[in-house]
Amino acid sequence: MKTITLIDDSHLDLLLINNWLAQNNRYKVVSHYHSGIDAVRETAQLNSDICIIDTYMPLLTGMETTFLLIQKGYKGKILGVSHAFHNQDMIQSREAEAHGYCRKEEIAIFETLRRIENENTCFDSMHFNDWNAKNKNNRLTEKDEDLRKKLVNPYFKKILLYSSKGLSSEEIGKLLGLKKHTIEQYRACMLKQLGFNNMAHAVAWAYASYVINHSEAFTPPPTKVNK
Repeated sequence: MKTITLIDDSHLDLLLINNWLAQNNRYKVVSHYHSGIDAVRETAQLNSDICIIDTYMPLLTGMETTFLLIQKGYKGKILGVSHAFHNQDMIQSREAEAHGYCRKEEIAIFETLRRIENENTCFDSMHFNDWNAKNKNNRLTEKDEDLRKKLVNPYFKKILLYSSKGLSSEEIGKLLGLKKHTIEQYRACMLKQLGFNNMAHAVAWAYASYVINHSEAFTPPPTKVNK
């Protein structure tokens, strides 16, 4: 039985892939991570035979996670997956030294797992034609969009922006004309809806996902005026 590590920022996709693998007696999921950063941090503890990594993740992409895992000594095989299928992503996965790349669907994953076990690598460009036909009907590319961005209302965005500048809840409240307690309630609600444990993760995601534009967040230092 081959052991599997799953890395995917989508909780629903993690559950889905885990359920697919659980119904097959050839594979056993032994660990999972919601971000590439967490997985890379624990590379020394990853003893699985195969790592399945979502290509589209904030902070660290699937290709960046693949590269760093290998650099840090991960010895298992790596399979990149995504709802969409892009030839450029397949090329980048190969360049990152992954062992395969396929669509994030049950049949494709099992077929590619079988091939990377038997043939070591599986980068089949013919899969693109099949995916492209399905995409026209099912709009698969939209499934790779980070839906959390739609949850960011104007107040959430202001809190993320001002937090990125190092302002406290009290200072943010004064800028928005709200009480400190109200800002803290907004912030707690935002973290819960977006699925982050703290503001540092939320701000980093907002940068990576362009919820906050870098030009907005940058505050130039004060200019001294010579009298």
